[in-house]
Amino acid sequence: MADGRLHVGFVLHNLSGGGAERFFLNLAGGHGVEGDLGFVDFDENPYRYMRRAGLLALSSRWEGLSAVIIEALACGTPVVSTDAPYGPREILGAWGDLPPVGDAPALARALIATLQGERPTEEALRARAADFSVEQAADAYVALFEKLARGRSR
Repeated sequence: MADGRLHVGFVLHNLSGGGAERFFLNLAGGHGVEGDLGFVDFDENPYRYMRRAGLLALSSRWEGLSAVIIEALACGTPVVSTDAPYGPREILGAWGDLPPVGDAPALARALIATLQGERPTEEALRARAADFSVEQAADAYVALFEKLARGRSR
């Protein structure tokens, strides 16, 4: 921070081909941070990168059940996600920061706070991800079916 800026390296996973890389480099260049970016081409096993990441940032406007949030938690990686409808809040709860959708300054503050501050342990993040496992889902369905069956037998 010799120049008063927080220097953070970002790796962007390029899933859409060469055009995206040029776009992000130009965008970063306009803000003087192009040296803070790196790119990784498509990889069938993104978890090797996710496991080593300082955090996963998700800036969606809309989500459903966001598998990438659960996958990051399963890797023990902290998550900052915009509070998009239907998913991030339900998954993250107290395990990650949820700045408002469309509020870039709040997202930036949350990213910095997560990188510099206290955050849940890897074990806590993995335990939260386990709440969304196939086994948990199957157990919930069985419990629901048993409840419904008891209700019909009355």
